[in-house]
Amino acid sequence: RTNDGYIVPLKNLINEVYSRDISRKSSSALAIKQQRGEFIGSWAPYGYRKSTEDKHRLEPDPETAPVLKDIFQWRLSGMGYLSIARRLNDQGTPSPSRLHYLRGEIKSERFAGSVWHVPILKIILRNEVYLGHTIQGRTKNDLAAGRKMCPVPREDWAIVRNTHEPLIDEETFRKV
Repeated sequence: RTNDGYIVPLKNLINEVYSRDISRKSSSALAIKQQRGEFIGSWAPYGYRKSTEDKHRLEPDPETAPVLKDIFQWRLSGMGYLSIARRLNDQGTPSPSRLHYLRGEIKSERFAGSVWHVPILKIILRNEVYLGHTIQGRTKNDLAAGRKMCPVPREDWAIVRNTHEPLIDEETFRKV
């Protein structure tokens, strides 16, 4: 019975090695999907939805794609970020977080009253996904090593061009 003291630490060590191995294999599988241009995110970017035929492909969302196009047109015409946010809020257009809440994709009540604000508009207006490209791997975390989410240099992003229908043309995107 004196050897029993070694069993628990040994099991813990084996479980930790197994967990790290599974984590590495999962990360590798996701990286391969990213390199093939398959969308692996939880939610599609605003203006898109996951395809009903293939959840790894994006397609325009009939509800939000027109709003996204308006946002780009308003900015192109010289409207400021704050004015765009106010306009969307005045129209009662749900912000991305509120939309996820309304669709039941997020359960937390804190998103029920989310409104449009400047930072989210800047993120949207700079996102090349609207040109029809799948861009993933902007951040990474290594849960097995205990590392939290951190940014990844642009040269290491998984960018696959022309994977889905663009919502914005190249010229409009560059001007905005």
